[in-house]
Amino acid sequence: MNDPKQLLGIKGASETSSIWKLRIQLMKPITWIPLIWGVICGAAASGNFEWTFSNVLASLACMLMSGPLLAGYTQTINDFFLIKKLMQLMNQIDQFLLAKFQLKM
Repeated sequence: MNDPKQLLGIKGASETSSIWKLRIQLMKPITWIPLIWGVICGAAASGNFEWTFSNVLASLACMLMSGPLLAGYTQTINDFFLIKKLMQLMNQIDQFLLAKFQLKM
């Protein structure tokens, strides 16, 4: 069953084993909306935007770069290093507790 929460990267979503669904979930598409909206608002606020093919294509390229490429991949890398750091911390605590337990015996 497809859970929209899972694909959007919202907490409390159902689990999946599909690698592509996990990759999309790691990129947290729900956070792309403000960035894409910012591109649209910025283009409108510039006063120089005209509905020509080249301007619309440039806006779509900016939306792609700001949403999935900038925010999505940044969050994926951030989650990777956060998990890596937490794993290192857990290993240090385990080693500390193991050493302390062996000294008392």
